[in-house]
Amino acid sequence: MLAMGTAMPAGAQLQASAAVSPPAGTQAGAALAAPPTPLQPYGRAPHDALIERWRAERTPAAASAALAQLAAWRQAPDLPADARARVASDLVTVASQSGDAAQAVAAARGVPLAELRPYALGAAVGAARAMGDRALQGEAVAQWRRVAPQDWEPRVAEAMFRIDSGTLDAAAAAIERLAADPAAGQTPRRIDLLELRGVLAEARGDRLGALGYYQQVLDLQPGQRYALRARVFLLADANAAAAAWRDAEALERTEAGRFSRLEMARLQQNALGQRLGWAAAERDHVEQGRPTARRFDKLDAVIADLAAARTRFEAGPDGATPAWQVVRSGLWGDAVFALSERARAADTVALYEEAGRRGIAMPWYATGAAALAWQQQRRSDRAVPLFEQAIREAGPALQGPTNLHVGLLYAYLDTGAFGPAETLMRQLEGATPVALRLSPVGGASNPEYGDVQGLRALMSLYTDQPARAQQQFQALVGAAAYNEGFLVGRARTQRLREHPQAAAAQFEQILADRPDSVEGRAGYAETLLDLQEFGPALKLSQQLQADYPDSPAARSLARQVRAATGARLEIEAGAGEGGRALASREAQVRLRLSSGLIDARWRVFYEQVLGQATVSDDEGRTRRARGGIGLQYQQGRWDLEGQLHQSNGGTPRTGAAVGLRYRASDAWRLLARFDTNSPDVPWRAWRAGISARETAVGARYIVDESREFRSELQRLDYRDGNGRTALSGSWRERWWSSPRLQFDSTVSADTSRQQTDAVPYFSPRRDASLMAEGRLQWLTWKNDDRVFSQVFEAGAGRYEQVGFGSGPVWMARYGHQWTLGPAMRVSYGLGVVSHPYDGVAERRRQLFLNATFPLQ
Repeated sequence: MLAMGTAMPAGAQLQASAAVSPPAGTQAGAALAAPPTPLQPYGRAPHDALIERWRAERTPAAASAALAQLAAWRQAPDLPADARARVASDLVTVASQSGDAAQAVAAARGVPLAELRPYALGAAVGAARAMGDRALQGEAVAQWRRVAPQDWEPRVAEAMFRIDSGTLDAAAAAIERLAADPAAGQTPRRIDLLELRGVLAEARGDRLGALGYYQQVLDLQPGQRYALRARVFLLADANAAAAAWRDAEALERTEAGRFSRLEMARLQQNALGQRLGWAAAERDHVEQGRPTARRFDKLDAVIADLAAARTRFEAGPDGATPAWQVVRSGLWGDAVFALSERARAADTVALYEEAGRRGIAMPWYATGAAALAWQQQRRSDRAVPLFEQAIREAGPALQGPTNLHVGLLYAYLDTGAFGPAETLMRQLEGATPVALRLSPVGGASNPEYGDVQGLRALMSLYTDQPARAQQQFQALVGAAAYNEGFLVGRARTQRLREHPQAAAAQFEQILADRPDSVEGRAGYAETLLDLQEFGPALKLSQQLQADYPDSPAARSLARQVRAATGARLEIEAGAGEGGRALASREAQVRLRLSSGLIDARWRVFYEQVLGQATVSDDEGRTRRARGGIGLQYQQGRWDLEGQLHQSNGGTPRTGAAVGLRYRASDAWRLLARFDTNSPDVPWRAWRAGISARETAVGARYIVDESREFRSELQRLDYRDGNGRTALSGSWRERWWSSPRLQFDSTVSADTSRQQTDAVPYFSPRRDASLMAEGRLQWLTWKNDDRVFSQVFEAGAGRYEQVGFGSGPVWMARYGHQWTLGPAMRVSYGLGVVSHPYDGVAERRRQLFLNATFPLQ
């Protein structure tokens, strides 16, 4: 309860309000004497005038003047004993009645209670009760009972003290003795008894019973202050804070001052907090598979009311005391939480940081909301310490797994803190048993256990361990076949294992049963992007943005759609030096500028190839340039493109290129390409004015993300009559995948045949090679979708050339990979390759750069 029993029962209140020492020689209606000069010497007449003025005005100024004068008189060394008792009694009484309970308690403790007059003992009891000073309250009650053992008010005060001190049985007995009093049937005394029974019911936790007693008080005395206040506080304590605030506002309109500013602020803050909970529930309400059209209206209204309440609070005169700081913290904390619930992440963070600058201590739930807001803005590095702080401050009030625990787990993963993530995951698993410990039915299953196991599987999925995740989700679906989270997780795993068609089929089944599933719709749209079904994916994304703009899944999908459908610039560049068979130095860059998708399937692109080489140190530079414009068609299984290009050499200089990629199934991908003037002919051939027509077909067989096979057949028809036919194949296998390290191997073999070797460029009649390579990728830094990895590659094998025998080949390469968002990637590095040509081993040093930049 917000303020249980801060006032005495009715009889004691009336006694305290009337009992100020009567001025000598005054009569009702007589003119008031002039106010005494501040801190003037004591006299009976000035004392009478002081009290009379206080009783007439009852203003803060009058109270302040009276208390200052009484305190000064009390310090006078030559004050007679009778006058000293009267001054002390009036000081306690005026302080208590003016709302300064602390000064009243201090004044009462400054004199022996035996010196206080009976009317002041009642005021001392009320002030001590308001301040929670049970020792003084008990001593004052005992003294009051000694000087007036049969009076009603001291006996009422004694019963109230028994309730306050927790001796409820003794309190109940005292109330029954009061009820047995012959005069207990008088209306004022009936009211006192009903109030005592109400307070006792509150102490015993019987809120409904207490409300009944207070209603009986109001039936007897409709405007009775204590009952009206107690009813409001009981409503607030009984999870009816909004109703309590409405009642308090109505009471204040009829008679200002029934509640203090602090009490009104507390009531309003609690009411706004309750309305916030209702508004959040209405936001999540779904009708016929779609959220309600105006589901944010009430949440927006609460946000506006919280802002107005904060403004009034900050402009008010109060706020420095600890009690006011608690209310202030609650108002600001609720406002931060409300903005988070509205998915206004930037505003949430801004308000939270403003509160910090003002020195306002935020409640744990506001700190958690700020952490979630940072996470929504893909700043998990800022979110982690706030998540940890919120969970630490919440203590036992926050039993995992909650959204804050899950948010912290993902924030750890998104910042590469895999050790703390594993520790937290184990803590959640340890705290979530299979069966409920406190269930009234023994062995009842714990619904949170499945959630934690699903979280473990998602953790495997998001730490590059999809094979383990697939096993975990398969087992979970077997145990709970209709659990939406498990089904969505299994489908997402299929997608990440390079099985988009299987994933799409699973998502379609999920949505057939649960068309309103946000995670299901988002996962299905992401899979449609993989399948090049851009139109349906775009439509789904737009629907999710309209229906659930506050959903992280909808926002993530929107970013992926922009990345997949937007304009982009792609760069492939390389340079090398060393050896003479190909070129002593060379450099080439390929730029491709693509438009965004047109009609969800077409792109226009411009491609530019620029290169130069020094074939040998005694020859000049050779330059190659080709520019072309083309059209690309991406729809479903098909990816087709055609290009018209112009080169600075070769025959003919104006030509065309076409390419085809076809996804036959999740396993098989086919490709073909044709170019009338290939940009990849050897530099020595290009320097001699020899170009080539290229034709190629190929296939990929994908088992999953960890294993695939490739093959390609290529034909180069040189303009000098020579021809090269090459066949290549490779097998890639991922042997190790963990959150930070992945290790792959690739075994490749190729062979080629040229029609003649009597040409001015390297053209062996027949050759073949076999190569084994290893690739280690180390995730060095991660912050959400910004990732930095280091890559180490090494390989060795044999190369055989007809007429020159065989020799070793080897390579080593080191590179950096940056992912800077859904569509921005940069990789670069250097390497060295050793390869025999015409029986002579040549070592080449290489540099490379590959990048993709979004242009929106």
